[in-house]
Amino acid sequence: MNAQNRQQAAAPGTDAIAIHLLRALTRCALEGRRTDFEELAREIGVRRADARRVLTMLDHQGYVNVLTMRPTLAGFAAGKLSSSSPLPSLRPARAKIPQARASETRAVSPAAAASLSSVSVRAA
Repeated sequence: MNAQNRQQAAAPGTDAIAIHLLRALTRCALEGRRTDFEELAREIGVRRADARRVLTMLDHQGYVNVLTMRPTLAGFAAGKLSSSSPLPSLRPARAKIPQARASETRAVSPAAAASLSSVSVRAA
């Protein structure tokens, strides 16, 4: 798997980001405050590039006006409708890595260290 595929696999889905953005923009509209894509990205926890890409898509689909950073009537309705249900997580939970206790770690004996230093490594 190359780096681009790994990045795409780790990135949250466009639909999930869109729902989060619409909900956040609807909340801003209801509160009467303005926002920008950087603040939205920070609020929902995605990269600015992802927020910009999805906002552009929502603008093309008619859900958001990116010039005013406000939802359209359709976007407002979608954001308001989604506010009653829990949103999917944008980032998977990280697995906890158990910490090794000091008693579980082993010191390398001087004899083992000497044998390791005599091993030659070949360049591939």
